[in-house]
Parts: sequence; structure tokens; C-alpha cells
Amino acid sequence: MRAANSPASSKGDAGRILDKIHRFCAYQERCNRDVEEKLRSWHVAPKRIRTILIQLTQDGFLNEERFAKVFVRGKFNQKKWGKVRLHYELVSRKIPVFIIEEALSEIDEATYLKTLGSLLIKKYNATNKQKTLNLK
Repeated sequence: MRAANSPASSKGDAGRILDKIHRFCAYQERCNRDVEEKLRSWHVAPKRIRTILIQLTQDGFLNEERFAKVFVRGKFNQKKWGKVRLHYELVSRKIPVFIIEEALSEIDEATYLKTLGSLLIKKYNATNKQKTLNLK
């Protein structure tokens, strides 16, 4: 039995699946893994998933390089994630290392160091100075 809001995986519903996954990809940048997981949750056959991923890439809905750059820029600017965390998050999404390195290189080094400095000051000020040793 399938979930109420999941499209069926039969050939008759192929257009409906494609329409729903197009909207899923158009809403925000997605990586292949995100789309694959969504299609699996809809109980789409593995062979059909591969076909859909290829079609989405050809149609420009999926682009790993574009995803990595948007992901890095957003998480660094909004959540102040560092390069190590960004790297591991992208690796967990199965993004190729050369794409990860290219996306991380777009972070301006001066901005990165300035952000790191402000986070260190914030952490220092938030630390309970009576309970810490050798903090002067």
C-alpha cells in the first residue's frame, strides 16, 4: 500500500511522477541523492529512478555543480558553517570531491576569516568564565 500523497510507480502514472518531481526540483536546488530518496519514498522502481535522474539532468533540473555552489554559499552565509562541515555534508550527499573543492574555493578567504573571528568572540563571551580554567 502506498502513501496517500505519493504518486504510483506504474507506467500510466509516469507523467504524474515526472510532473511531481519537476516541481520538487524547481522549488529549490536538489542533488541526485535527494531526488533519488524522494522517488524511493514514492516506491518508484530502481530502473525508472535511473531514467528519471538522467532526464532531469538533461532537462537542467539537476546539476550537482550548481547544487554544491548554492549549498556552500547558503550554509556559509546563513548558518556560518565552516569548510570542514560543508565538505562532509556534501560528501554525505555523494557529491564528487572535485565539485566540492570548486564550490568551497568560492568562499572568500577574508570573509571566511572574519566570520571565524566573530564566531570565536561570540563563543568566548558566552563561556562561563568562572567555570573555565586558564581563560584570561
